[in-house]
Amino acid sequence: MLYIEFFKKNSDGFTAIGVILTFIVSIITLIATLHSKKTKQYIDTITRSRIEWIGHLRKLTSKYLSMLSINLNTTTNTIESEKNYREILNLSNEIKLMLNFKSDFDNKIIKLLSEIIADFDQLRTACECINILSRSGINKDIFENPYFVKNLINYAKDSGYDVTNEIKDYNCKYVSNLFKDVIKTPDDKDKFIRIFLSSQEQLIHGINDNCSDLSNKVRIYLKSEWNRVKIESQGKRYSSKKQEKEINKLSKYFSQHKFESID
Repeated sequence: MLYIEFFKKNSDGFTAIGVILTFIVSIITLIATLHSKKTKQYIDTITRSRIEWIGHLRKLTSKYLSMLSINLNTTTNTIESEKNYREILNLSNEIKLMLNFKSDFDNKIIKLLSEIIADFDQLRTACECINILSRSGINKDIFENPYFVKNLINYAKDSGYDVTNEIKDYNCKYVSNLFKDVIKTPDDKDKFIRIFLSSQEQLIHGINDNCSDLSNKVRIYLKSEWNRVKIESQGKRYSSKKQEKEINKLSKYFSQHKFESID
């Protein structure tokens, strides 16, 4: 009876407390709902951006590999094309800028891209030398080309000429005179051209091997990034250490199964 009397006398106070508690619970629920909604929106935005990034990287790499699809039957004019070269260089730089320079695997891809461009630069120079030597007249600009001078010096040494100076000490007139002394007959010229043809063949094989390696690495990389999307879309954390383990696992799986390269 005493409890009933107590509640009757203090009913207004308890009602007020109930209202306050209800208000507090409502505020907490609202804050939690807004936070959950904001978190979901953030995750959705990141997931959508990452999916777009994956698609863009795949498209850039595919175009890059297609433009570098060269073989021994590819014309030197195609390889020397300044327009093609600029586009290949731009694609290479764009792919690099999409990668994380703090990641070991990303840096492996960046290094491959740099090696491919370096070899392609040298291939273009070899093709230029072949084209110039194949003409009836010689463009004097070739005598200032370090790649041409280096091969001419080696050819001269192999032919018994006493050539001891450093390449940087050679001027255009000296190289021109050395060329005239060493390349005297059409047979000499053909033999000299074959040096560049051999170099061209080696460079093409090297570029194709690196492109195949690049294709494989990017496929592994994109798969790991897709796995990241699936995990992060659930609100879970995907650490760099976890990705490293994932890439190692995918690399091992890839090497054990003979997947066809995309090049």
